[in-house]
Amino acid sequence: MQSKVKARARVVEKLLLVAVALREQENFDSLMGVLAGLNSQPIFRLTETMDLVTTKLDGDPRDQPHRTAQPDGDKNRLPKKLRSLNRLMAASKSFAAYRLALANSGINMIPYLGVHLQDLTVTNEMKSDMRGGNVNWSKMSQLGKSAAVVLDCARVAPKLAVDRTIERCILNAPVLDEDVRPLFALPFLLSPARTSRADSASLLPRLQRQYALSYAHQPRQNGKTGARARLREFAKSTF
Repeated sequence: MQSKVKARARVVEKLLLVAVALREQENFDSLMGVLAGLNSQPIFRLTETMDLVTTKLDGDPRDQPHRTAQPDGDKNRLPKKLRSLNRLMAASKSFAAYRLALANSGINMIPYLGVHLQDLTVTNEMKSDMRGGNVNWSKMSQLGKSAAVVLDCARVAPKLAVDRTIERCILNAPVLDEDVRPLFALPFLLSPARTSRADSASLLPRLQRQYALSYAHQPRQNGKTGARARLREFAKSTF
C-alpha cells in the first residue's frame, strides 16, 4: 500500500475506473470482485484518500453544497460512481437491482455467479424433488432457469485476444504472506482513528485479536494449520 495520500488516491481512482469499465462491458462477476475490494474495511476507512478521489471525480463539495449529503446515509463521502455501482450490486431485495440490469443485458454479459449459485441452493433445499408421487416439475424448471443463466455464457462467449502483458502482470504478482497482522495494521498507521492517543493505542490490539480469533477458528483446509496456529498464539498473547 502506498504511504502517500495522493499515490493511494491514484490507485483507488484507477480501480474505480476499472469497475466502471466492467459495468459497461456487463461483466458483473468481476465487477463484484472489484467492489468487494474497494468496500473492504482496510480501504473504506481511508477517508482522506476517498475524499481526494471524490473531489477529483465529482468536484469540490464546497462548490456543490447539495452534493455533500450522502443519499444512502453513508458518513464517508464516496465518489458518485462508486455509490452508483454499490447500489447496483447491493444484496437488498435479493439483488433486485442486479437482476433488473441482468435482464436488460446483452448476450455477452457475464453474470455474478454468487447470486445464481444461491438461487440453485435455495431452490434445491427448500423444495422437494417429488410432489404427490410425481416429479416436481416446478422445482426442476426453476433450477433450469437459474442454471441456464450461467451455462449460456459458455455458448456465446466472445473470442478475446490474450494480452500477454496483462497475463505476465497477473502471473508475476507477489502472493501475500500468510501472516496478515502487518496488512491489517497498515491502514490504521496510514490513517489513524480520530481518537485520543490512549484510545488509539488500545484499539489496534483489540481489533487485531478479534480478527485473529475469527480467522484462527475457521475450519481447517487441506491440513494447513501453520497460519492459524500462529494467529491463535498471537490472540492469546494480547491478553
